[in-house]
Amino acid sequence: MDMDTPGSIHALCDDALLEILVRLPSKSVLRCRAVCKNWRRITTARSFLAAHAARRPRHMLVITQSWTVSAVPLSLYPGPAPADDDDMGWRGYLCDPITRGKDGRVTRSCGLLASLDGLLLLRRSPGHFMVCNPTTRQWSKLPALVPKPCSIVYPCGFYFHSSSGEYRLLCHYVEASASETTSSPD
Repeated sequence: MDMDTPGSIHALCDDALLEILVRLPSKSVLRCRAVCKNWRRITTARSFLAAHAARRPRHMLVITQSWTVSAVPLSLYPGPAPADDDDMGWRGYLCDPITRGKDGRVTRSCGLLASLDGLLLLRRSPGHFMVCNPTTRQWSKLPALVPKPCSIVYPCGFYFHSSSGEYRLLCHYVEASASETTSSPD
């Protein structure tokens, strides 16, 4: 079958396709990315993501002082859960700050630091950050920022750098003195 015949999915112009896809729920848009390269290009374009997000109903992420989280359940880490996992150790709630392993010990933490253009900046541990797009359920681990064990990294800003088209995290690095990193009994 010729790819450009009137009955083909490739016969739709990009503008018409965009108008259709922008009205679909997020889950359907994620599935549509697998149809062909053109659909993936359209659904991952910055303008499409902004238009799609603008049409979605507003959702609220609530984190209380007791660290009770009310959010959409999402995988904390990309990829499928391990076969031996009972789903509790691998999956959690978005920004769930405390997750316990099978032995009851805290295995990881995830704190919400900032939000910008629908992206969430999360701290997994000191010097280890992640960016999450809850709409597309995409995660990106940032490179570790702590080059030495006796240093402290303070995140100061999360911003969009217009000339490079990148989102950036601005951090302040402080070399900790020996008295700050160790405690002596009184």
